[in-house]
Amino acid sequence: MMFKKNVAFRITLKPIHVEKRTISFELVEMEPIDRDFINQRIFNRPPFFEYEKRAIKMNVNAWSIVRKIPIGTIKSYELVEGALKMKLSL
Repeated sequence: MMFKKNVAFRITLKPIHVEKRTISFELVEMEPIDRDFINQRIFNRPPFFEYEKRAIKMNVNAWSIVRKIPIGTIKSYELVEGALKMKLSL
C-alpha cells in the first residue's frame, strides 16, 4: 500500500539550451534525495516536461496561454520573483 505525503524539496537547475519553444535545463542538484528513479517520477510529465539523464526539457508550447500565440520562438527568459518571464520573437 502506498501512502502519499507532501515532501518539500529544493532543486538547482542550469539552463543549457533553447530551441523554438523548448527550454532545456541540467538538473544540478536536488535535496533532500537525488536519485534518478525519483527524479524520473517527478519531472517526466509530458507534454509539459520531459526528463532524461539529468536533463529536463520544458515545452512552453504545451501551456494554453502560449499556444494562443501560434508564431514565434523564445527570445529570452528569466526567473523573476518566483515566476518565469519570457519574451517571444515574431
